[in-house]
Amino acid sequence: MMRNRQPGYRFFPTEEELITFYLKNMLNNNRREDIERLIPVADIYAREPQHLPVISGLYNQDDTEQWFFFSPMQVREARAAGRTGPPRPATGRPQVHQAGYDRTTIES
Repeated sequence: MMRNRQPGYRFFPTEEELITFYLKNMLNNNRREDIERLIPVADIYAREPQHLPVISGLYNQDDTEQWFFFSPMQVREARAAGRTGPPRPATGRPQVHQAGYDRTTIES
């Protein structure tokens, strides 16, 4: 998308910046065009993983390590054993999901 940025520039916000500025603005309906160019709103569950770089933010398309998205919350119907989770991609192929443990990202 934007190839005329300065060499070495990367959009690399801290977890605190992501939550206290970007996410806070989106949750308060402060939808700003400059934020959505950096962190687009996209239904990532409806796309295959290899298509995510194409829709990633203005400064993230060339980044092979991380992309940022605001994704609408979706509720999945209960599956066997009563488990719920994010919906599968529309293609029915395996999905990419977060693995790991919960931790505190901001401490007061």
